[in-house]
Amino acid sequence: MQGIMTITIFGRQFSINIILISFLFLGVIFKGIYLYSYALNNPYYSIASMDSAVYVNWAQLINQEGWLGTEIFYRAPFYPYLLSIIFWFAPNNLLAVYIMQLGMGICSVVLIYSIGKRIYCERAGLIAAGFSLVYSPLTFFETKILPTITGIFLGLLSIYLLSRAEQENKWYYWMGGAATLGVAAICRPNYLLMIPLIIFGILVVHRKQLRETPIPILILILLPSVIIGTVTLRNYVVGKDLVLISANAGITFAQGNNPWARGSIAVIPGFSGEVTNQRHEETQIAERVAGRKLKPSEVNTFWFNWGLTFIQKKPLAYLRLLLYKGAILFNNHELGSNYLLDVDKEVTPWLRLAFLPFGFIMAWAVIGFARIFLERPAALALIAAFMGSFLTAMIFYANSRYRMTLLPPAIIMAGGGLDYLVRNPRRFGVISLTVGLTFLISLPPFLPLNDTHLSRSNSRAWAHLGGAYKNNNQLEKALWAYEKAIGMEPNNYRYYFETLNLFGALEKSKDDIIQWAQQVSEKISQEQYRYLIIAEAYYSANDYDKALEYIQKVLSPLPKDPRLYLYSGILWGRMGKHHQARETFSRGLEMNPDNIDLQYNYALACFMSGDKEAAIQAAKKILNHAPHFDKVRSLLDQIAREQ
Repeated sequence: MQGIMTITIFGRQFSINIILISFLFLGVIFKGIYLYSYALNNPYYSIASMDSAVYVNWAQLINQEGWLGTEIFYRAPFYPYLLSIIFWFAPNNLLAVYIMQLGMGICSVVLIYSIGKRIYCERAGLIAAGFSLVYSPLTFFETKILPTITGIFLGLLSIYLLSRAEQENKWYYWMGGAATLGVAAICRPNYLLMIPLIIFGILVVHRKQLRETPIPILILILLPSVIIGTVTLRNYVVGKDLVLISANAGITFAQGNNPWARGSIAVIPGFSGEVTNQRHEETQIAERVAGRKLKPSEVNTFWFNWGLTFIQKKPLAYLRLLLYKGAILFNNHELGSNYLLDVDKEVTPWLRLAFLPFGFIMAWAVIGFARIFLERPAALALIAAFMGSFLTAMIFYANSRYRMTLLPPAIIMAGGGLDYLVRNPRRFGVISLTVGLTFLISLPPFLPLNDTHLSRSNSRAWAHLGGAYKNNNQLEKALWAYEKAIGMEPNNYRYYFETLNLFGALEKSKDDIIQWAQQVSEKISQEQYRYLIIAEAYYSANDYDKALEYIQKVLSPLPKDPRLYLYSGILWGRMGKHHQARETFSRGLEMNPDNIDLQYNYALACFMSGDKEAAIQAAKKILNHAPHFDKVRSLLDQIAREQ
C-alpha cells in the first residue's frame, strides 16, 4: 500500500522523517527523565524483589556455575541468560539493564512505525508510534527486571521481518523472521502460538497457489524448532526429562482455571502465594497426591490435568470464566502482577504524562483489524501476533503484565484504525459508534473482579513497596506504604506485623504502639488475629509478659488457619522461646505439611533449641523439593560452621 511522504498540520507540510525523529527525541527525553525520577524516588531502582529477584539470582547463578546449569528450566531462559551477559560486563548493575531496556523501547517505537507503514501507510505508522509513547506501561516496564520489554522487542522484530517476507517473498526475510520468532518463544513462550497461526494463514491465503507455500512453511517449522529444540535438549541432558522450554506452564494454567479464579491469577489453596515458594509447593502437593516422586514434566502434567478437571466438571463456570478473562483483557484497569502501575505513578508522578488508556487503543484496534480484511494487505504476522497473545491470555489468565504482548499488534492496528477514519470521513458515524461502544466496555465498572479481589492485589503491591523502602532503610516511607496496604486490605496480618516492626525501629513510645494496635485490631474480623496483633505490639514495646499472654489466647482454641501457627511461632522465637516455637510450627505442619515457610521456621527453631540433627533433617527435606531456597542453604552452612 503506497504511503504519503508528508503530512499537513495547520496548513503546513511536514516531512515524515522529521516527525518520526521528533517522536523519538521526545521519547528519549520522556524516558530519560522518568528513569532519573525513578532513581531518586523509587526503592525498586536499586533493589530486585519478587520475580525480578528470581531473574537476577538466576543470572548470577549462570555466571557462577556456567551456562549449562544443573536443573530443568522452570521459567523461560532467554532473559536471565541475557542478564548474565550484562552482569558479566557490569556485575549486578541494574542501571545497565534499565538502559538496555530503554534502548529496546525506543527501537520498538521504530519497529511499530515500520510495521504500521508497511501494512497500512506512513500516517498509520506515525499514529501507532505516537500511541506507543503515551501508553505508560511500556515505559513503566522498562525499569523492571522482567522479560516483558525484551519479549515485546523480539516479537515486534519477528513481525517486521515476517511482514517483509510475506510482501517480498525473499527467503532471507523468512529465515530472519522465523529465527527471531524462535528466540522470542524462549523469552516469552506465548509466541509459540504465532507459528501455527502464520502457517494456517499462509495455507488460506495461498490456497489456490499451494506450490508457493512449502518453503516458507518449512522455514517456519524448522528454524524455531532448532532454537527451541536446543533448550529441550539441554533440559534433557541436565534433568533426564523432556520439557519443551520451561516447567511452569501447568501451574500457570491451573492458577487461571480453577473454582476461585475470576479471570486473573488465583492462589490455589495450599499455596502461600509467594513466587519463591511456588515451585516447591506445586511439587510437594503433586507428589503427595501421586504418592511418589515426580519429574518436572509429570508435575507440569499434573497441574494441567488439575485445571482441565475443573473445566470438564464445571463447563458453565468455565464459560463464565472466559468472559471474565476477556473483560479483564480489554479493560482500562492496569491489574498488577508483582508491580502496580498506580503505585509507580504515585511514587514517580512524571509517569502520569503518559495518559493513554488501554481501552482507547483496543477501540481503534477493532477498526484496524477490520480494515485488514477489507483491504487485504500482507499482515499474516500481525494477525498471528494479535490472535496468539489473545488466545494465550484466554487459555491461562489476564493481567496488565501478561497482556503486554498483545499491546504492540493492537497499537499498530489502532494506528491503522484512526488512519482509516481520516481516509473515510463519510463513515465517521459508523466508525465512531464502533469505537465508542468498544471503549465503553473497557471502562473499570465492567471489570469482573470485585473490590475484594482488587484491594488484595493492590495492597500486596503497596506492601512490597514498603518492604523495598525498609530494605533501603527509608523507614518513614516504608511505614507510609504499609499503612496504604492496611487501608486496602485490613484483614492481612502481615501488614500489621511489618508496621509494628517499623514502630520499634523508629523508637515509638510503648503507649503509642499499644494504642495503635488496639485501634487497628478492631478492623480485624477474626478474633485470633486481633490477639496476634496486640501480642506483636506488646513485643515491639518490650513487654514480653503481656505478649506471651496474648499468644496463649491465639493458640488456646487450636487455630484452623496454619498462618496463625506460623506467626505465633515466629513471635515465640523472637522472644527466645525456641522450644515453644518448634512445637507451634510442628502443629502448623500437621495442618499444612506443604507450607515451606512453616518447614523452614521449624528447621530454624530446631537449630535454635539445640537439636541440630533435627534441623539438618528438616532442612535437607526442604532442599529435596526446593534446591534454590537460599535461606535453607544459609541455615545448613551455619550449622556446618558450628559443628
